[in-house]
Amino acid sequence: TRCAWAALCLLALATDATAQGETRGEELLRSAQASMALVSNQLPKATAQKSGQLPAATAQEPMGKPAFCVHPSGFFVASDQAVSPRAPIQLTFFPGQAAQRSLPATLLSSDPQTGLALLRIEAEAPLPALELGAADTLIELTQLVALGYQHLPDQAPRLASRSARITSLRKSHGQLARLELDTPFDSQFAGAPLLTADGK
Repeated sequence: TRCAWAALCLLALATDATAQGETRGEELLRSAQASMALVSNQLPKATAQKSGQLPAATAQEPMGKPAFCVHPSGFFVASDQAVSPRAPIQLTFFPGQAAQRSLPATLLSSDPQTGLALLRIEAEAPLPALELGAADTLIELTQLVALGYQHLPDQAPRLASRSARITSLRKSHGQLARLELDTPFDSQFAGAPLLTADGK
């Protein structure tokens, strides 16, 4: 009886933690929405088909990867697989909403080892940026929330969140090099920010 009661208590705690994580994910999604953008990086259809870089059927399909602002002056981080220096890059804010707008972006650098790219847009005014957290504050079992874009048939991409817990911290030369999580993310979350409970 005690074992059954303990199991029920653990199940209730796990369910409550999951619900809280989902609620927190929704809160973080709303607060971070203005700092997020959708990366588009493709050649014009005629150019892409002529150069042979893209099949005709996919020449105008957007990459659909997330980017997030890390500095109010217009610096963004995205997946290095979402951008190419051979094609124009655009960041679309609030896709599918009345406030949607797109701005050209410049690829400053990319790092295949980390899988990240640094972009820059010319901002007329300071942009809302996500506050960067400190890697040394992370521990195993810390819950994180990833923000990306969900793509549904015949609908505009919309911001979505996924929760995961840290299962391992991999270090190289004394510094954090990689996180291992208990939940795999699909390609729609490539380059997405991982936020802690305090939004960093």
